[in-house]
Amino acid sequence: MVNPNTFSQEQLTWIQSLKLHHNISSHFKAWIMATHPDVYGPCPKSDTINRNKLIQFKITHNYDELKHEPSAPWFNFISLIPTLLQQNNADNSSQTEQTEQKLAHLQHLYDTLKQSYSLLKTHYITTNTKYTELKVKHQTTLDNNKALRDKLIETTDTLQSTTLKYNNAKTKSNNIISTLKKQIADLHQLNDRYDGYIDEMYDVINNRDNTIQRLKDEIDKFKNGFNNITTSKLTQQAYDTLQSKYQSIEDTQYSIKCPITQEIIIEPVIAFDGQTYEKQAIQEWLKNSDKSPINGSTLHSTLLIPNHFARILIDEVLN
Repeated sequence: MVNPNTFSQEQLTWIQSLKLHHNISSHFKAWIMATHPDVYGPCPKSDTINRNKLIQFKITHNYDELKHEPSAPWFNFISLIPTLLQQNNADNSSQTEQTEQKLAHLQHLYDTLKQSYSLLKTHYITTNTKYTELKVKHQTTLDNNKALRDKLIETTDTLQSTTLKYNNAKTKSNNIISTLKKQIADLHQLNDRYDGYIDEMYDVINNRDNTIQRLKDEIDKFKNGFNNITTSKLTQQAYDTLQSKYQSIEDTQYSIKCPITQEIIIEPVIAFDGQTYEKQAIQEWLKNSDKSPINGSTLHSTLLIPNHFARILIDEVLN
């Protein structure tokens, strides 16, 4: 039995309008047109089957073997079209009722969905507003975080630079402190040595002072022999007299001649080697050398002490 639901109402109506003959070949052609509504139908579709195409359809559906068989799907097909149309109409009525029920149900679903949609739309708008606010806050937070991150990087760089400078300064300070400690230790040692030298110089001065009085007494004995000396320089006669008195002025411990200039001392001073020199001469000497002009020993200080005894002796001789 042919199922009416296999064919569309429009296709069956169109085939019926062709008024085909009621024979086996026409039944087959009508059935082919009904089963191929995409190819055959009202204009612009074709309303005839091409001969070659018809041969192919016959081969495909075993037409020659089944054409007289009632079981063939196209058997008496044209005669069945009115019945198929009635069945389709009945089916369509039933389908229409079912469709109306479905439409009512769908309308109810639509109204429910529409109400839900309205609620969802309101919720969406509210949510979207909150989302926008959160998005703005999030962007603000990102901007703030970026600013903080940049500030942190800048602070870290500054801290590293400051730490490096501090470490360099600390190293430099430690080096300076170490150098100063060494210099202080050296100064303490040098100070101790100077204290010893000063003590020695004081001993020398004390010895000089003790000798002054002895020499003054001796000077008083022979200065009357120089009453005629009135010039500011020692005359040859006075020098000869002194030379005869003291075998050699250069050899005496308290020579009135400077070892550097070989002239009579005007401003006598005692250097660190314990020898008496002309002040200006020994100062010039010490600018170029730290050695004693007499014995070549190292002079550990440029300290010069006025030799009052030599000054008195020279004054006595010259005056």
